[in-house]
Amino acid sequence: MRKKDITLREFIHVYVTTQGSGGYGERPATRAKRLAEAIYGQPEVLDALREHPTSGTAGIVTVKALRKEMKALEEAGDMFSAYQVDRGQEKTSQAGIGQEGQLGDGQKLEDYECVLGDMQFGQMYEEVNMRAPMLGGLLNGLMAPKTERKDRAPRDPSKFNHRIAIITSILCYSRASEGSNKFPRVFSAFLHSNGVKRRVLDLFHQFGLCEGYKGVHKHLETVAEQAKASSGTVRRYGQQLDACVVYDNFDYREGVKHQLISNHAEMRSVTTGKVFRGADIPSGGLKKSMLHREVPLTIEDLLYSPGAAVYDETAAKIDAYFIAEAIRTAYPESVKSIFANSNVTYPAMPVVELLEPRKTDSKTLGPILFNEGTLDGSYEVIESIYKQQFQLGDAEFDDRLFLAFGDQKTSSLIRSMQAEQVDASAAYDRKDWLIGVAALFHLRMNFLWLMQRTHYGTIEQQDASTLYHNINFWGRKNIPADRAAFQVLEELVLHSFDARVVGLLYTRLEQHGIDTSEQDDVDQAIQDMNAKGFMDLVEDIRRSAFEPQAWRPSKEKYANNTVDKEFLSHARYLQQIIVYKTLKYGIKNGDIGLIDRVIGVCCFYFEGTGQSNYAFEMLYLKRLTSTKACDEELRRAILSNSLVNPHGRRDTWQEVDRSLEYLNLELKRELWARRTSTFGLDTLFKTTSLTAEYTVRLRKAIEKAFARKDNSRHSGPIHGMLASRSGKSDFEENSRGGISELRGNHYKRACFIISGLDQGQNFLRLGMGWDYRRRFSTLLTKMDDLTMAVDDKLLIGNEIRINNGCTYSLQEYEMNYSDMINSLGAMPSTWKLDGGTIGVQLTAPKVVAFLIQGNVKKVPETTVKQHLWTKWSLQPERANPGILNNYFVVEISHCTGNARRVPFKYILLMEPMQELLERMGGGRKGVVQVQLRGGG
Repeated sequence: MRKKDITLREFIHVYVTTQGSGGYGERPATRAKRLAEAIYGQPEVLDALREHPTSGTAGIVTVKALRKEMKALEEAGDMFSAYQVDRGQEKTSQAGIGQEGQLGDGQKLEDYECVLGDMQFGQMYEEVNMRAPMLGGLLNGLMAPKTERKDRAPRDPSKFNHRIAIITSILCYSRASEGSNKFPRVFSAFLHSNGVKRRVLDLFHQFGLCEGYKGVHKHLETVAEQAKASSGTVRRYGQQLDACVVYDNFDYREGVKHQLISNHAEMRSVTTGKVFRGADIPSGGLKKSMLHREVPLTIEDLLYSPGAAVYDETAAKIDAYFIAEAIRTAYPESVKSIFANSNVTYPAMPVVELLEPRKTDSKTLGPILFNEGTLDGSYEVIESIYKQQFQLGDAEFDDRLFLAFGDQKTSSLIRSMQAEQVDASAAYDRKDWLIGVAALFHLRMNFLWLMQRTHYGTIEQQDASTLYHNINFWGRKNIPADRAAFQVLEELVLHSFDARVVGLLYTRLEQHGIDTSEQDDVDQAIQDMNAKGFMDLVEDIRRSAFEPQAWRPSKEKYANNTVDKEFLSHARYLQQIIVYKTLKYGIKNGDIGLIDRVIGVCCFYFEGTGQSNYAFEMLYLKRLTSTKACDEELRRAILSNSLVNPHGRRDTWQEVDRSLEYLNLELKRELWARRTSTFGLDTLFKTTSLTAEYTVRLRKAIEKAFARKDNSRHSGPIHGMLASRSGKSDFEENSRGGISELRGNHYKRACFIISGLDQGQNFLRLGMGWDYRRRFSTLLTKMDDLTMAVDDKLLIGNEIRINNGCTYSLQEYEMNYSDMINSLGAMPSTWKLDGGTIGVQLTAPKVVAFLIQGNVKKVPETTVKQHLWTKWSLQPERANPGILNNYFVVEISHCTGNARRVPFKYILLMEPMQELLERMGGGRKGVVQVQLRGGG
């Protein structure tokens, strides 16, 4: 090479491309093959080439090396390996329910969830990088952006880590459908549990993402068999001395599975339940000697119980806390600023009897195909749980006590069984070993329905203190007058509480000359207060609306007819919702002392509103928790185990029956996803009740690893119900405040960013391109004015760029204002009646035939403006004056040539038009202007 004066690069090029002269010598293909074997056949050479900076991370790869890395992923036993638990189950499932077989690796069958715990979905990319660096580097290189944009920050490469993991899974599953099926199998179960149908599953299976429909069913049946074979877990939980049970009815409508002449849909009622390890239970368990059934509940126990008829210091602190929270929710920055550098502390919720954080360990009970809503079904349910699933002997019921939580009907039926079997000889048959407790989530639902029934109001009342008024003012929909959905009703009553407190705040600010119609003025007024002044304001609001005299005005006021009934309704609403907010706070933070306070006052509320069942249930619970009918250990066990903590943090407590409602929700999803004409409800329920816990944990694990992290916090209450300027209790509707908040919200969430936008300028709102119209269903309700004001500025000629971080979409805008907008465009052609004839014909005795015939003609397509002008010209009595607010007029500046659209009514407000209208209206110019400015 030196003699010929050629480089190595030139030599290799000649070596693999030059054909020998005269047909002699080796062919170029043979020499290229020999060169490739010399390079790729020596791993040391390949490693040296890869480490060179100019070759890149995956500059030199071979199929053989990539398949070797994929084999390493398969043999590692992680997410790219085989799902071994099914194979182990197939060998041992024949052992039966009573045996606890072992998997091939020594793992107990009941610990199948350990397999799920070993699935680290979030570490799949790290596994690829560690065990298959060439494959990971190759995919990273292929996914590099086509061009680097200089007008934006470099792309974060970690954004595509999950895609690399999924592509690797597809490759490994395609290479070894049995050896690398762990992720495809569990991902297919995830999709199926979310309602993905058979065709889509089979389509994704063809893509290599998951297993097919038959594979999913086989996998879930295996999990169900495994859970059934591992029923020893439920049995061991039930045999623990601290075991507690919660069960409830599960109603499901089994529709028609085949085409039949009549409707054969059937409502099926079965029972679901959980067993969990209780807390605050003595080491020897609960004993019958701790319950004294002969101790009665007296009227003194109710009247002198904390939080019921006695307004004590704790009640005052609770009221002050929720008043301050309502104001802080409306004006967070202002309240935060006055307490930032102050020695005065912000109001705190009092602590009465706080539970120590603990993580609740629970197991789902097996299928119970009986209706616990009937007395006969309750006997079968108790038999299934304690005799069949827990396998407890008769001696266990001699002196032990068991806690069973459910709704009011569950507790009532348990007492009915005890009364019916009071003379039975066997301890199990007497059922005196069981204490039924009405759980707290059902208490919350019934309390909300109590509030809806007592404060809903009617359309005839037109009273701002009613929930009916609040619903229409805020535009809330799908809230029926009786037993509305829990989530929408709770949001409504809590927002109404905050609005009333803010209204009381506005009343006091207006007494000091502050204009509460401007949000900025209210913010500034709060910031000008010191912490002591704010606390004095909170105390003033508490004394005026939250103390007992606000609920019961004096007899003199009734005699003089000076009782402000609207304010009285507001005050009673506030005091009732304080009870609910205290209950909710006590549940979330695990303060059973606050919960105990609420039980006493609920006795009066439910009895006073005619809910006799829950009134009796609260009296029964009050007797257990506030009298000597229970020893202190039993009392604390009842209150403590009415709460569970799935996460083990201080503020993640929830009602025990609510955790069961979540399970019922998952069961309904499973039944909906897996229901076919082949399988009935009983067959599916036996399987889904065993697999629900598995699919729930699987869904949470996959979503936590791959799903986008969104903020799950709800937005704050809508502030629009303001106190009247007269200082009385009227909560008037101030539209200006609502408009300014709407504009601010649209400004912050604008889909465009305009360069050079000053704080004093308003953004061209998103509704500009819509035809603003009122529908007939909303004519009698107040709505936000979405039209632009005279002083709103349009920015013409500024640079505009897309705000990619905006979350406010056109779809969301349409959801919020769909009843107030219509798309612009030509009016479509229609058929119009153009006359008709009516005739009478006598064909036979006592037979009369009427003939009605109409003629129609097609009205051609026309523009919106032409359509409106035609209606105003030909049918002025049917014309809608609201079109005067539409932006049909173009205003052009003679100086700059700039133009903007303005409402049509602005033509009528011009000076020449005003003079004409004044002459036509007999000199009533002011009246004409007021009418036009008020909306046309």
